[in-house]
Amino acid sequence: MSKQPSQGFSVQIGVYGDYENVLRESARFKETFKETVLVHIDRLNDKTVYRLMIGEFKSQKEAETFLPKVKELALDGFVKDLAMLK
Repeated sequence: MSKQPSQGFSVQIGVYGDYENVLRESARFKETFKETVLVHIDRLNDKTVYRLMIGEFKSQKEAETFLPKVKELALDGFVKDLAMLK
């Protein structure tokens, strides 16, 4: 993993509390979607959480165009502004 700039948009598909799960799922989604997989590490109620996001898009519209591909696989997802992640 490497640090990404906090700019652009992505599609968030999950929040995980276990690092092993996020590693497994990120590998699966990278293979399924052929897109960059981003993991944002954060703290929530004194616990470490991992937000899993697919794709690096320059605009919200590009991310919204990708979102139906996620939903086709019966996955929940929503567009996330990467600038909002600290």
